Amino acid sequence: FIKAHHGAPWFVSMVGFVSGLPFLYQMVDRSRQIQVPKYVRPRTDTPKQTVGYGGSFSCIYSVRGAGGYQMFGITPMTIFDPKQEAPYLKDFMVFFRPGDIVKWRPIDRAEYDAISADVQAGRFEPRMKNVVFSLDDFNADMDGTNAKLMEALYAD
Repeated sequence: FIKAHHGAPWFVSMVGFVSGLPFLYQMVDRSRQIQVPKYVRPRTDTPKQTVGYGGSFSCIYSVRGAGGYQMFGITPMTIFDPKQEAPYLKDFMVFFRPGDIVKWRPIDRAEYDAISADVQAGRFEPRMKNVVFSLDDFNADMDGTNAKLMEALYAD
């Protein structure tokens, strides 16, 4: 499951419903998409920065509150900052924008704690880059690895 989660890019289809919450759609052939029921039962308390799954979508809950998607984990990175205190959110209080392509990577508890400390201290900067996306190239390699896109997302 973890390999399926981080082994392919995700497309931010919209941001909203909850302030700054990105809805992400996995960019793989339908037969390889992660799909889960939206609820086992609704929650009245979901921690902020929870990564959730519902249907074939994923999201990150930007604030603490109710939630319906199943919880997968919690990201250490702030994605919504109305006070704009996080250095990477100085220009805009919401991290994700529709059309963004996201590439997850797994981290262990030690790295989670280190990133959390850097976020709290105002010294964390997420890895971001501009890439050229070609829908034709992507569709031509839908059954493969989408090597061109993955190379662009990983290149230093």
